[in-house]
Amino acid sequence: MNSLRTFLVGTILLTGISVSHAQSARVFAVMDSIAKADSVPTHEERYSRRMRYFPKTEPQAQPDTLILRPDSVRHHTEIRTNLLYLATATPNLSVDFGFARHWSLSLTAGYNPWKYPKRHRDDDKTVNPKTLHWLVMPELKLWFREHLEGGYLGLHGIYAQYNVGGLSFIPALNNNRYDGYLYGGGLSFGWHWWLGRKHRTGLDLSLGAGYLRLHYDKYRACNCSGLLETVDENYFGPTKAAISFTYLIK
Repeated sequence: MNSLRTFLVGTILLTGISVSHAQSARVFAVMDSIAKADSVPTHEERYSRRMRYFPKTEPQAQPDTLILRPDSVRHHTEIRTNLLYLATATPNLSVDFGFARHWSLSLTAGYNPWKYPKRHRDDDKTVNPKTLHWLVMPELKLWFREHLEGGYLGLHGIYAQYNVGGLSFIPALNNNRYDGYLYGGGLSFGWHWWLGRKHRTGLDLSLGAGYLRLHYDKYRACNCSGLLETVDENYFGPTKAAISFTYLIK
């Protein structure tokens, strides 16, 4: 910029341009403004400009729990096992998938492969106790608040096949064996609670009632019995009871 000023002054002198003192002052003021615009800003100036357009904000404290926000996409997936069903020595697993804020779809499956030691009755007949069965239960749930928060209503269906009998601690199954299948459905009400700091584990309680259609062949529980009768039966009453331990995987 000093060279530019020298060049302009020299040009004025060499060309003999006549300028007044006020005109000269304006020329040098323009050159000073150009010099300031072209000068490299200092670190403090750059920081001041940046803070003017991008003010510094304090970071917000993050919560120590995993909160499911209402405005987030409700595609959460939870697995669970029914502790009451497990108490009957039946391994079971459910998957609950939320596809909207207030809606989810769950699928429960259980399988019992157990045959128990033979026992002899007073009449010297041998009984073969067993609780063989498998079950599937799909359920559509409407959550009052949002998925996995509080209460819900459910619409469930059931299909199962079974071969059970010879159980001395259940009077209806002590002397008889039932081999057949059932299907039906019902309505349920449930409630979900969170456990733990990170909201990954929880409890889910649910009760349901509805209709079942049963078809089975009836036999004596001993190994010497033939078919006694074939029965088709309608049932109205409880269809679901669950105290489930849950874990959020997604």
